[in-house]
Amino acid sequence: MPACARRPTRCADPPLRRERCAAALAIPLVLSACAGVNTRSADGEPVRMSHDEFAEYAEQTFRYHNRVVNDLITATSFGEESASGDAALLRAEERMAASCQPLNKMVTATIEGRDLSYFAKIRLLDAVPECAAASRAVEARVRDMF
Repeated sequence: MPACARRPTRCADPPLRRERCAAALAIPLVLSACAGVNTRSADGEPVRMSHDEFAEYAEQTFRYHNRVVNDLITATSFGEESASGDAALLRAEERMAASCQPLNKMVTATIEGRDLSYFAKIRLLDAVPECAAASRAVEARVRDMF
């Protein structure tokens, strides 16, 4: 067989090839576990934080969102006639509900002991700051009611 027709071999020993392949796959996984995440603050500024810091940010945002929802319920339940007819408040509330839905789903899944898909977790990088910003907008509208 001519030399140009022979397939070059990288490693004659298949177990060694498997070890190299496993190491090549493991190194990026280990590095990504140590790496931080890029997201945004509620003001839209780019932020880099560790996975633990992002988890804390997500929890704080969830708690803040729930406090805003409670304030909204309280404000509208005390007979604020203007609140139910305030189109801007209704739009802000709808935006908040849509923006915070991925975060609420994550919390529900965690409580139920389910794990979210990788892509659902990735969506949280955008959803958490959007939820925080939308919650701020509703909070400002509720404050303006009083």
